[in-house]
Amino acid sequence: MLAKEEQAFRNWLAAFGKRMESGESNALAALFAADVVFHLSPFDAPLRGREAVEDHFRKTLAARESIRFTAEVITPAHDEGWAHWACGFTRTGTDDPVRQEGIMRVVLDDSGICTHLQQWWNSIEPGQSDLMRDTDA
Repeated sequence: MLAKEEQAFRNWLAAFGKRMESGESNALAALFAADVVFHLSPFDAPLRGREAVEDHFRKTLAARESIRFTAEVITPAHDEGWAHWACGFTRTGTDDPVRQEGIMRVVLDDSGICTHLQQWWNSIEPGQSDLMRDTDA
């Protein structure tokens, strides 16, 4: 049987993936606390608050089609969880495949809502590498 914290993290991660694939920015934003701190990357200023997160996802997801998101739990802990994730999609109106892959650190409150998220990730898009021509994103 999974510990309560591990199951809460797995549930949150599954909901995040499902909502990412559906493209529903408001449903995705509902997974985050009103005062969430969301670090999109180590070098950007964090998004602060659910409204900023929803705005980010509304803009980002509008430019994506055929989204596929997978995640694997690296480690759940009492107050945070770590996961390796991958996301593939095409740009809206094109057949340009994009792949992203990264690590996320998620802090959940007692009700399973994300209060803090940090990501480290990279992306490969057409024209960035000869590898992209030869692989199926």
